[in-house]
Amino acid sequence: MLQTVDLQASIMTTHIGSIGEDPDGRVRETMVDNLKRLGDFAADHGVTLATETGLESGPSLRSLLEEAGSKGIGVNFDPANLVMNGFDHMKAANVLSPFIVHTHAKDGVRQGDHGKEVPLGEGDVNFPAYIALMKELGYKGAYTIEREVGDDPVGDIKRAIEYLRQF
Repeated sequence: MLQTVDLQASIMTTHIGSIGEDPDGRVRETMVDNLKRLGDFAADHGVTLATETGLESGPSLRSLLEEAGSKGIGVNFDPANLVMNGFDHMKAANVLSPFIVHTHAKDGVRQGDHGKEVPLGEGDVNFPAYIALMKELGYKGAYTIEREVGDDPVGDIKRAIEYLRQF
């Protein structure tokens, strides 16, 4: 996080992992404590630590963030991660809207128990509706194209730029 401060960036994105099966609540308690400490440190340095969506449902992640109660914690909203993990990205955006400080432009599909990333516009993320919803929710930030797989990631990113320009 200190590099983020040194770069004078206002947002640092990260994955925090999944709570998963947690019968005694220890994993959740540890996550909440660490999010609070990191979030408070981030806020003291003018940074928002944005945790990426996808492994937990929108309501589950919101509950975790509210319990941590730090002004330095936000959400890096990745609609494809939610889709690939079997969650509704539109419902999650509504639930998490007070926390969203950044979003990815990535697409994916759910296949059985797993998800698969696909080129932007070819998956189950409804980008016209998603972008309209984000505007309605007051999001004014960037849509960062993320392409982690595929035979032609540079070409996919170029096509993604053209795809997003229509909105």
